[in-house]
Amino acid sequence: MSKRLRESDLIRKAYNALSRTLNHENTQFVEMEDMDVFEAEEIDDEDIGIEEDIIQSELIGKPLFCMHLDANTNEEFVECLAGKSVHRTRQLHPIIGDFIYQKQFDREYPLFGQKVVEIYTEYKRNGTTYRAHPNYNSSGEWYDWAMIRFETDDEESNDQNSVIPGYYENDLYPGKILCFLKSQEGSIEAIVHCCMASDHKGDGILVERWEKEFEYDGRKLVPLLRCVSVDTFEEPCFVVEDKPGLMEEYGNDPRKMNNGVTLVKPRDRAWAKAFFDNQN
Repeated sequence: MSKRLRESDLIRKAYNALSRTLNHENTQFVEMEDMDVFEAEEIDDEDIGIEEDIIQSELIGKPLFCMHLDANTNEEFVECLAGKSVHRTRQLHPIIGDFIYQKQFDREYPLFGQKVVEIYTEYKRNGTTYRAHPNYNSSGEWYDWAMIRFETDDEESNDQNSVIPGYYENDLYPGKILCFLKSQEGSIEAIVHCCMASDHKGDGILVERWEKEFEYDGRKLVPLLRCVSVDTFEEPCFVVEDKPGLMEEYGNDPRKMNNGVTLVKPRDRAWAKAFFDNQN
């Protein structure tokens, strides 16, 4: 609730400021004594549209791909919207296309029933740009990572509290951003490949060890992708993958997946504390 404002206070302040200016020029005024006082109405922050946290959230540029779903056959067709000069070097990864196709039939996802899905490669949030490009400037893939916040129930929280705590909060997980989408309602979504909860037993002073999520499709181990709102993005993070790249499958033996990653803790916040305990 904003403070109560009195109109008389505003008038007196203006009068005193004017008096000081004119008195400097040897002009005298009679002091204002009997002034009518009016109370202004109480003003609520909501009434004047004050927002404490204004989030900048926008897709950058035009979509690189457009996925069409045939209403009659339910077959998908991916159209590359890049210029002819680079058209052949821009391809949507098969597992991303398959994932989007599946979610168009899933009522729990924002893409349900969407016949046309535009796929973007850049997104900006509060001045930070996140990229997810299959061949950025024809120099190879560029998939940024972010710490993503997930809702956890009480049982999951208890399980996480039983392991060695990491640098980040228990509901934050590193995720590899694969593309950005806009739903029919206008919300911005991201397809990500996140990591599983880490026991942090392999952590170092400046780094943490995580493993990317996977699932068994009945024949082989494959990456487990997720569709999340960009509002779950906490901050960008620096991650080095044991085996770089986006894999379509991991084989049949979990011990040979090689899906580990190394997350580097934020240099500006964590490095000093790692060596000097008294640093704030």
